[in-house]
Amino acid sequence: MDKPIILLKGKYSEETLAELKKKNRVWKTIDIYKNQLGEVFQITHPRLLYSSDYDKEKENFVKAKLGKNPSLKGNWIYFPWSGFLIHTVGQKDYLTLRTNRNRNLITKKEQEKLYDFCVGIAGLSIGNMIAVSLAYQGFSTFKLAELDTLETTNLNRIRTGIGSLGMRKIDITAQQIYEIDPHAKLYLFNRGLKKNNFKN
Repeated sequence: MDKPIILLKGKYSEETLAELKKKNRVWKTIDIYKNQLGEVFQITHPRLLYSSDYDKEKENFVKAKLGKNPSLKGNWIYFPWSGFLIHTVGQKDYLTLRTNRNRNLITKKEQEKLYDFCVGIAGLSIGNMIAVSLAYQGFSTFKLAELDTLETTNLNRIRTGIGSLGMRKIDITAQQIYEIDPHAKLYLFNRGLKKNNFKN
């Protein structure tokens, strides 16, 4: 199972980015960095939301963050299975954006606890829905065990489509989690749980 390739902000150059594009099959490039900066401003400056200065302050914030060479700001994330290359904010801002709507449900401290908590799931038919739902809520570390491949009869309980038939269920679930959180820590047991790996 291939993991996303991530160029972390401040740790890559134009040459590094060009090399990534050259060495990999990039079907689509999506640049959401600027829009995400606007979202970051909105949730970190709520007092300005209904003020007459909001648009100007937001524009100044985004402009300052973009700098002279926006393509060297933020993270670039390449997903090998889809060929998508996405320009996004850094990991910390991404987590803030992704979990922002959880604020009135759980505290920041509880959210941080979920992020660091490790969840183990054996069996990724019904387990697929559980894993993906937890990833949406901000869980980031998973130990997944499954040895089976997807068959048509599984489509009543796995959130995927006909194009995934024949794929390993563990790969489908891993891809879905990475597409929610590219920084997720996944430990994959693709031969299922056995005596020799149960303690892991």
